[in-house]
Amino acid sequence: MGWGALASTLAVAAILAVSVGVSASFGADPAQLSVTGKPRAVNNAYGGLAVEAGVLGACPDEGVVCTGSASVTGHGVKAAAVLASGTILVSPGISQSITVTLAKRGQKLLKKLGKLKISISVSLTGPDGQAVTATNGGTIKRPKSL
Repeated sequence: MGWGALASTLAVAAILAVSVGVSASFGADPAQLSVTGKPRAVNNAYGGLAVEAGVLGACPDEGVVCTGSASVTGHGVKAAAVLASGTILVSPGISQSITVTLAKRGQKLLKKLGKLKISISVSLTGPDGQAVTATNGGTIKRPKSL
């Protein structure tokens, strides 16, 4: 067997191992979400504002990235509004705090009013294919550096 045939055989074996290993199975552990505290507003690295949700997401070490979404809602000037939303990726074997960047509407409201009463909903899907959800809420205040 030449080097080219060996390399292609190894590539096919690797693809098969990955595709078999990442399929959703009944024995896989579920993703986990836990409420760890109150939400708070923070400055992000890009000059905007983000909300630390006060929710910890954990993905089991099954070789599959856990995916999900988060949304922040609150009362606008006249009616309820979506202030932020985004996707979440949690690497296998890792626990991480969930943070969502505020949309322009949310940033303007927080700067104008100084504080906002919000509700956060987080959903995370694990290797077993089942989605878990967690909600948290509270009042966020404008960071002092604004």
